[in-house]
Amino acid sequence: MITRVKYVVLCFLPNRILMKYFYIGLILTIFFQLPAGAQKYAPTGILNSFMYTEKEGIDNSNYLYTFISSSGKVYTSPYGTYQVKIIGNNYTRSISSYRNNALDILSGFTESKNGEIYVYQRSQVDILQNDSIVRRIKYPQGESMDYITNTNFLQSSHSKAIYYFDGYRFLKVLNNIIDPEGEELRSFIYNDTAYFYYFTKSAIPIYSISEQQNAQFVTSIENQSVENDFTNLSKSGDKWVLYTNKGFYYYKNEFKPYKSFPVSQIVCFSNTYPANQVLTIDGNPKTIYTLDDDTLVPVGKIEITGKSRVFVPDAGMNYKAWYAYGGMQPARIFSYIKKYPSVFNNANAAEIFSLAQDNKNRIWAASYQSKLSIVDHETITEVPVDNLHFLNGNIVAGDKLLFFAEGNSVCTMLFDQNGKSEVKLADFGGFIGYLMPNKKDIYLGMNQFQGLWHTDIASLASGNPTWDKIDKTKGVNFRNIVSITSDTLNRVWYGHRGFGVYDPKTGTAKTYTSGKDIDYFVGSMCTDAWGTVWLGSSDNGLHYYDEYTKQVNPKDVKRLFHPLLPDKNRINSICVWGNWLVIGIENRILLLDLQSWYKNKNIIIRYLTPQEAAFTSKVEQNIFLIDRRDSTLWFSTSDMLYQWDVKTWLSLPIYIVNPNVIMKKGELEISLTENHTIKIEPTQNTFSLQIWFQSRDNMPRYMSATLTHNGDSVIFPIPSLQTHFDFSNLAPGNYLFSIQIFQSDGTTSSHTYTIVVKKFWWQHVWVWIVFALIVLIPIVLWQNGLRKTAVLQKKQAEQDAKLSNLQLVSLSSQFRPHFILNALNAIGAGSDDKPEQESILSRLGESVNLIFNHAKEQKTTHKFSNEWKLVLNVIEIHKLIYLKELKLSLPSVKTLSEVAEIQVPLGLLQIPVENALLHGLNNRLIPPWILNINIEIQKEFVTVFVTDNGVGRIKSATLSNFTKHGTGAKNLEEVVRILNENADKKIEIRYEDDIYCEAAVNYGTRVIIDIPKNTVA
Repeated sequence: MITRVKYVVLCFLPNRILMKYFYIGLILTIFFQLPAGAQKYAPTGILNSFMYTEKEGIDNSNYLYTFISSSGKVYTSPYGTYQVKIIGNNYTRSISSYRNNALDILSGFTESKNGEIYVYQRSQVDILQNDSIVRRIKYPQGESMDYITNTNFLQSSHSKAIYYFDGYRFLKVLNNIIDPEGEELRSFIYNDTAYFYYFTKSAIPIYSISEQQNAQFVTSIENQSVENDFTNLSKSGDKWVLYTNKGFYYYKNEFKPYKSFPVSQIVCFSNTYPANQVLTIDGNPKTIYTLDDDTLVPVGKIEITGKSRVFVPDAGMNYKAWYAYGGMQPARIFSYIKKYPSVFNNANAAEIFSLAQDNKNRIWAASYQSKLSIVDHETITEVPVDNLHFLNGNIVAGDKLLFFAEGNSVCTMLFDQNGKSEVKLADFGGFIGYLMPNKKDIYLGMNQFQGLWHTDIASLASGNPTWDKIDKTKGVNFRNIVSITSDTLNRVWYGHRGFGVYDPKTGTAKTYTSGKDIDYFVGSMCTDAWGTVWLGSSDNGLHYYDEYTKQVNPKDVKRLFHPLLPDKNRINSICVWGNWLVIGIENRILLLDLQSWYKNKNIIIRYLTPQEAAFTSKVEQNIFLIDRRDSTLWFSTSDMLYQWDVKTWLSLPIYIVNPNVIMKKGELEISLTENHTIKIEPTQNTFSLQIWFQSRDNMPRYMSATLTHNGDSVIFPIPSLQTHFDFSNLAPGNYLFSIQIFQSDGTTSSHTYTIVVKKFWWQHVWVWIVFALIVLIPIVLWQNGLRKTAVLQKKQAEQDAKLSNLQLVSLSSQFRPHFILNALNAIGAGSDDKPEQESILSRLGESVNLIFNHAKEQKTTHKFSNEWKLVLNVIEIHKLIYLKELKLSLPSVKTLSEVAEIQVPLGLLQIPVENALLHGLNNRLIPPWILNINIEIQKEFVTVFVTDNGVGRIKSATLSNFTKHGTGAKNLEEVVRILNENADKKIEIRYEDDIYCEAAVNYGTRVIIDIPKNTVA
């Protein structure tokens, strides 16, 4: 028992108090404050921590050598490996070689004054700048060096000499100070001076070296723990501090210590910052201490996976956070957020729906899992309850605490200060309790259309309160009331499926219902010092009322728009902390700067980063509780109870980050800068963009990013931690990559980068103009001659029939150049593959010849065999260039011979096949690419089926190449329409869309063409 009491004193007393008074106080506390029959558990408060895992690129279980640089980056190495891991704000990078030469086994890191990182290894030192190795320095010939922790000094394992490394060379500064018994040499740096020491059986000799100066003997102190594996020495002012696994000892240049602290076993330590020494003491959980002058001051407890042997303060967080590593994956611990994982049954803190603080300043936690516990500093006392599932809401009246619950039915429980249940009111249930600003009147939000119930503190404290019920008869029409606040006119606001306002002066209420009067639910409410009523909705963001007209009008309730307060994100809890509005939205906590809002309507929103919070579930409803003792904020998520020191968090340094945007194309990396356009070739239109940033706090930031055409409206997605963005097959054009970063000071910074995807040569306007002149002028002249001949030779009746033929020829001429242009596109795309150009040109020439001969004959149709040649040519061209892995299924030679003489309009098959290749299959990103053409011969018709597994007509219609080249099918339909006007048996074209479905994605198209056997030429 004595050992345990000492442990509690060391952990949690902020000042030195005489132990006898502590024992007396502890005994009195145990005797008088524990409820009858209650079980007392071990202390459970733990500092919140975040462990880097495979998700952050940390996939090894033992990171022994870890270094925190002045930039905030973490440099570490998996034990026994040949690589360096660099952990930044929102990225992890790996280095394993330099100019194709691998790293050796690592032993430590240091940083030079100019920011270079020295990576010490078994045979060499690598120097890093901007996360890249810039040079490698081998150890002096014949020497094998041992890295001495936290310094730029190394010890030769052969000659025992000490070398100083200045970034380019090794300078010998000290010979043979090692004890003949060969004890290990250790070191630390204090005020730019390196101190070296080693252990003998009775003493610890200490030497000092200032960079390249000669070594000087300083002093020798008594060794207090010869056989201890974890003995360390540091300096604080004029004192020496020795740490052992049995305690630590103070010296003032004297052989024996003048003061000692015999504590539990020290299992890890840090001497990086001797003036603020950090220790962890063995136990589960471990306790963190700092040394303040001659006093051991507890900071808090930690509970992290693994066997941490090293503990380093994070200077970027003003020593309010630490890194733990060694025998584990690196973890960060935050002193200003404390969690209580063992509130119930010494095992969990799940489903805490209600928090209250009694008049003894203890925190009561009520859970839906039929649990009730009292948190008194680090002591957790569980109150016995019988099958009561606690709901949201409570109220404290003097020495009475009221909680809502449900068992066999809803009920309300009234407890005294000792946890004894005094009153159980059956069929009396609700979800929220509210104490008016006068600290006298109480309103309860009830269930089952019971409305608002009103009483006063004295009445409730009596255990037999008198209630004033405000229900449907007075205008309160909600089935349940889950949130309550009051405005400066003492009107009572209540909310659930909308909101309502009750005026005690008139005794009437007005309810505004979601779906009828407004379009949102209200689950949380509060009123700030300026009198504004804030409403947290379930799916429509944050709203506020500050009009104070005589009658509240829903139109006067406005929404506060901010990307961190998006739609479909439930705001579960809000409260006012000082000049900040605290917002619990989903699994995040935000702070709105009210002073800035009222001064100039600036929306400044700060937030706990996912590392600091590390929540694994959502914030519970109306759960915020501000501790009267120290203004810390208590709240719960679905699986944990937290205590947040908001004041300390707001005092931390603020760092503004600027993004570093990297474009990656295969192994190539290009850094993007604002106000500078990046131009890429059309064949390089698939790439990824990665956003990295770095600051001393080494924390992630929420951000949004989107890629749009220059000139289009920029619509950002909901902010997230996403840093990697992939883009494929971008059409030529000018693009803007826009980023919003939500900075740690609550502001939002915007960044824009211009990316231009160049055009192919044939996609320029002048190419099209020249080609159009070459192709269209002869056709126009030829058509004009036909028209004149028809006018001179035929009568009016014949002219009408001829007009239809001329229309067909005109329509045919529209898609002839269309086919030719597509083929030229294919030649251009394959210009790097010259052996295939001959085949492409041959196919193209054959197609042009067929089209030209058809035009000379002035016919509206041609043989099926000729149309089939056009189909084969267009398939071959696409296979050679775009679809090298195309899988084909074609009709047999016998079938083709049977339909060879049937007459078909020009392009009847070629256009659907080309559309399947160009719009369907070419837009498909992954194999297989399949095209099937089947022919069924019937009595009077021949039916052709063209089937592909491409993206489908619906999706292809949204892509840029469809709008440029998607007119062939329309022209073909017009040709068929005119032919069918005077035909008994008509050509019919049908489409079947989305014929396949995979992973909820529809795709594929089938075109069915019915061709009469007697089509006239």
